[in-house]
Amino acid sequence: MNKYLFLSIQGVLCTSQDWCRLRNYGRPCLDKYGNVFNEMAVHNLKKIVEETDAKIVITDFERIYGLDWLRNKWAYRHMPCEIYDCLPHPNFMELTTIGNKDISEGEKWKWDLGVTVDRGAIAMTIEAWLYRNVYQKNRRKDRYAILDYDDKQFLVKQQRHMVVVDMREGLTKKDYLQTVKLLNDA
Repeated sequence: MNKYLFLSIQGVLCTSQDWCRLRNYGRPCLDKYGNVFNEMAVHNLKKIVEETDAKIVITDFERIYGLDWLRNKWAYRHMPCEIYDCLPHPNFMELTTIGNKDISEGEKWKWDLGVTVDRGAIAMTIEAWLYRNVYQKNRRKDRYAILDYDDKQFLVKQQRHMVVVDMREGLTKKDYLQTVKLLNDA
């Protein structure tokens, strides 16, 4: 049996509270890949993966840069777990960088937080990913959890797999425990 963790980076690993705190203390809040991750959220993600052996699938808009880019970001930040896959990029999603920074050259850049996504598109993309990687292969016993800050964009049948994270705090101990329960309990 496989276990999959559909992970949104923004709001789960990158938090607004942490960004402000780092900035106020004069610590770097950006690196060449964007906003740095909240250390406690990374610690809690590591514990989820260790306790469940879940495979991480990135759902965040950063997936438009592809799996190799995401894995390079993970390696650059010395993340304690690996990315298994990312959702395919839907054509309607747009991304803008501020100041026309070229991230391939490693310059510091920021995301335009005004990115808009058709509500439900991520839910349908997750469903298509599950169909291709789980249902079509007759692996009905596989389990999954979704870590995101916005539960309104997901299908009713996906709601029982949701752990809604407070985007100001990121992935907390409570979220970690709930995710482990979802992935490990029958």
